[in-house]
Parts: sequence; C-alpha cells; structure tokens
Amino acid sequence: MSKTLLLTLSMFTLVFTGCSKEPETVAREAPRPVSVGLNGDVFIVTRGGENIKLGLVTVTAVPETAMLSYVQIRNALADNEHLRLRPQINQARETLATARAVENSANDAYERTIQSGSSTDEAWDKYKRAGERSRQQQAALTSLLDADAYLDSPAFFFENVPAGVCSAKTDADGKFGMALPPGARVALVARAQRQVMDKTEEYYWMVWVTPQQGQPTRVFLSNDNLLTVPSTESVLLAVDRKRS
Repeated sequence: MSKTLLLTLSMFTLVFTGCSKEPETVAREAPRPVSVGLNGDVFIVTRGGENIKLGLVTVTAVPETAMLSYVQIRNALADNEHLRLRPQINQARETLATARAVENSANDAYERTIQSGSSTDEAWDKYKRAGERSRQQQAALTSLLDADAYLDSPAFFFENVPAGVCSAKTDADGKFGMALPPGARVALVARAQRQVMDKTEEYYWMVWVTPQQGQPTRVFLSNDNLLTVPSTESVLLAVDRKRS
C-alpha cells in the first residue's frame, strides 16, 4: 500500500472518530436543560365587544417561590400602613366635621348680618376664612383616603416586582412567546395602558401558569383574569386564601 493511501485512510479515521460519540462519552455528559414553549395573547374586550390587542407589553415569568414571598411582604406592608393611617383618617374626619360646623355657623352669621342691614365686611371675612379651613381639611382627608386606597390597588402590588426567569414583549397583534421549565409554576406578570379619549386606562395581570412537557401551553391575559377581577388564576387570590 502506498504512503499516499495510508495517509488518506488515517485522515478519514480521525475525522470520523471526531464526529461520533462513544457510548461512555454520551453517558458522562450532563443532561441538557429542558424547556417548553409557552405562547400567549394580551388583549382587552371593550363594553361594546371590540377586541383590543395590546402590543409592546412586557410579560415576565416570575418563579412561584419568589412571587409568593413578594406578595406576602406587600400584604404585610399594606396591613401595617392601614393600621397607621386609620387613626389619622378618623382624626381628619373629626377635624373636617368641626371645620364645616364653624363654616356653617359663619355662614349663618353672615346671612343675619345681611338681613340686619349692618356692615357685612367682618362677617364675610370670617365666613371666607372658615370656608378655606374646611377646604384644607377636606384636602387633607382626601389625601389620607387616597393613600389608604392605594394600598389595595394593583399599582401597589407592582412596585418592585421580583426579577423573572425570562420575559417577552407582545407584537402588534398582542402575541408573545417564551420558553420555560416544564412543571414549574410561574407567575406571568404584565402591565399595560391604553388611552381612551382623555382618560388613561391601566391593566394589570399576575396570573399563575404551569407549563407541561409535551403539552402546548397557551395563555390569554384579558378582562377575565385582570388583577382587579376575582379569578382562580390570580396570584393575589391564592395568597389571600393563605392569609385567611
């Protein structure tokens, strides 16, 4: 056999051996991580029945443990803040009631002054000052009530949401897709807004989903599972049940 033929056979053997895997080599390899596809749609149906597809919405998959811990912390913070604000609200209500009584009394005095034909300057000045105090107290009470209501709002539960294992952004048709570990429950977190005339509507979702190996998983984020709607898929509903 010529040297040229021997060299050719040797090169072929090396190339063939490098492309194949011996059984023991395959057995020593670490298993590749498995993931399954999850597809979804984000949309809102108006009262008139129009289907509004929401594009450019970021959907994040947050692991179950991290999400449960986060919501429990937010619930505890909300409870503490409610307790702190309650006496302030009660005090503000009493102060407002007193201010309105003073305003009404000043108004009566002003009306009597008009009827008597006397100068109304002093009575009018007292009435104006009393009215201003009432408005200030009303504003203070409204501010406290707004702060208290915010603690139960979706926006409060979207502050500092934990980082997700992955995220995706919806396309112009409101569709998104991501790859997730099978069998691991995650919370799909999304927030969107839409301008309606001179009003901005905001939508919030925190929805449980568990992708399964070999099963196509499709999720719809819509009116039915908004954070403000009672739903078995809701993260907040699950945590509230554990609290009760």
